[in-house]
Amino acid sequence: MIGVLRIARLELARRWTLWPVGLGLGLVAAIVPMVERDNRFGDTCMVGVVVLAWIMAFAIGMSLLGRPLHDGRLAFFFTRPVHGVTIAAGKVIGGLVLVVGMQALLLAPAMLTYRPNASYVLTDYDGMLFAIGMTVVFLAAGLVVGILARSRSRWFILDAIGGTTAALLAVATFAQINQAQRYAELDEWTWQQARPMFERIEILLGSLAISGIFVVFAAVTIAIAIGRTDRDRVHRSLAITLWSSLAVLGVIGIAFAHWGLV
Repeated sequence: MIGVLRIARLELARRWTLWPVGLGLGLVAAIVPMVERDNRFGDTCMVGVVVLAWIMAFAIGMSLLGRPLHDGRLAFFFTRPVHGVTIAAGKVIGGLVLVVGMQALLLAPAMLTYRPNASYVLTDYDGMLFAIGMTVVFLAAGLVVGILARSRSRWFILDAIGGTTAALLAVATFAQINQAQRYAELDEWTWQQARPMFERIEILLGSLAISGIFVVFAAVTIAIAIGRTDRDRVHRSLAITLWSSLAVLGVIGIAFAHWGLV
């Protein structure tokens, strides 16, 4: 655990400037609605800086493991008496703390200056959670893309099959949810009758999203621990672990959507 925290602290020390950058972007997004009269650009500015933070989180994810793996710099950590899980977990945790802190600092000024009669977006509690959650999603996506993008491995075939399968399972899950909602409409349910179903849908989607992100972090960590500095082995381990886990998660989601909503 100490090794994980040391590596995480190293990642934070290397990229700490992203926190003042996030705060600066947040100050800009908070000042614009205060100085303009009709609030024409306030929401646009807020959405723009939040999306920019998502792009930065994706770039950070790509640079955490993928870039040092393909450039040979990851071997530096394996020359020390440190386990691969410790290396990967430390980098992932460091990146996670970094991007969440950056997004929180970005949103803080707008939330502190929020006025009830203003039309700021992403400044209430739900908006903050959505923005931070999407930041974590982009970080997770960057971790996977960073490893796969430059691997030049035959395992891209498995990526294509696994990605297509995961997408089809996601579509099937949403189709089952829409069918349940359609059933409630045709049966003319009242709001009180339909409320438990909508609550279960919210729980299902939230659980799938959190589980999917956890699967990505776990798959990346396992891939680095198994493959170490071998790009082909890392790609193979990531493809097998990630796509099989997401397929199982998708089947569970379809089953719950089919039998657990109505």
